[in-house]
Amino acid sequence: MHRLLEVGITVTTAQFWILRATVTASYVRADFEFLNSITLFTIKRADDRYLFRFVLKFPGVEKEIGVTPAISVTYENWSSNIDAWDFDRWDLQTSVEVLALSF
Repeated sequence: MHRLLEVGITVTTAQFWILRATVTASYVRADFEFLNSITLFTIKRADDRYLFRFVLKFPGVEKEIGVTPAISVTYENWSSNIDAWDFDRWDLQTSVEVLALSF
């Protein structure tokens, strides 16, 4: 069991040429109720998580190829009072979106 506070903001641009950009920033604070087993039940875990994400989507090519490709880069910083959960992570993703219904 834990308490959680999460705040964030996402900004998306209008489509420019064939692409659209999205930037997200968020913060999460998690305070855990019980003592943690990794610390032999001596410390309650408390985490701060910072996330920054940049996404490029290419909706301008959907008519030609039938899907919308996207690429994203995410940086996460987990700050915890317990070393096992204190880390930084970079994530690079590619994806495609398929328009299932169109009216």
